[in-house]
Amino acid sequence: MKRFFIVWIMIGMLWLSVSALADSQTDDVLYTQVVNDQKIVYLVKGDGSNSRTLIQGTDLKYFLVRNHILYFTKHQLFIYDPLTGKAKLLSRFNEDEIFIHEISDKADAPDQAMVLANTPYERNLYILEFSDGSIRTVSNSALSGTGNSSSLKNFSPDQNALAIIRQASMKLRFELLIQEKSSNDKLKTSWILPKVLTVIPEIPVWSPNSKMLAFYAKPNGFQGFYSLYCYDLDKKELHLIQEQVFSVFSSTNLQMGSFIPEWSQDSKCLIFQYQPYGLPTASLILKYDASSGKKTTLTSSRGRNLYPSWSPSGKNILFLSNRDSNQNQVYT
Repeated sequence: MKRFFIVWIMIGMLWLSVSALADSQTDDVLYTQVVNDQKIVYLVKGDGSNSRTLIQGTDLKYFLVRNHILYFTKHQLFIYDPLTGKAKLLSRFNEDEIFIHEISDKADAPDQAMVLANTPYERNLYILEFSDGSIRTVSNSALSGTGNSSSLKNFSPDQNALAIIRQASMKLRFELLIQEKSSNDKLKTSWILPKVLTVIPEIPVWSPNSKMLAFYAKPNGFQGFYSLYCYDLDKKELHLIQEQVFSVFSSTNLQMGSFIPEWSQDSKCLIFQYQPYGLPTASLILKYDASSGKKTTLTSSRGRNLYPSWSPSGKNILFLSNRDSNQNQVYT
């Protein structure tokens, strides 16, 4: 006889009011069970009757957002209708994992959700409209590169400056240079990273106003810590934002993408993840004020705080954290 092991039942269980499922106004319960390698999501009446399987699969993550049941499997996002017992495909994602978070819990708020989608080196933000099932892109903080090319080129938003990262004569060093357009509209090198430093190729980030470039660099060599820097094109100054943000060993980890810094839309502030002492089990989220140089720690909880991202309004910051459980959840 097979033994069924319930790995977890969602905190306090997830209570879902689906009055259309029955004549009574009884609350229904969603819970998850893991059987061997299969994850199974059930819908059960509040009195324990009428248990039925909603979703089942090996690679499965599900969400309950504003009374909508969604699940993500094999790069596809579905919405499940409890009334008909059918699922509808909403979208296919190139990203490896997604997290869905309601934008507002107010009853009169738009029926929308925010989708945070991640790959090892990319983080994208989408808005899901439940009214028609459409999904639109909000932001993309990835650097467009050239794959296996020996150099990466990234134009500023206004197209007047170009950041170039290329492999220097030293095989272990990647150099960064900035070219700006002159009066004859030709690009001319205006700044080169000091030769004692090497950068991470994939992560220079322009500010929206094209005046600043944030990037990670460290002393040449195999070991050490990467620090976060910012180059100011107007003042022609290089600023150290935070020393020793993460160790060199973290740069080959799948979580590397979580360290990509993100500018506010007004280019005044930069948020980023900081890993004190290089410990992979703990991380903070900091905010840097570009005008004053002041840094503010936004999270103080234990555990990991990852993937900080500005909300569309710019008034809130979204991030992932395992502060309350063993799994990462979305917080604001």
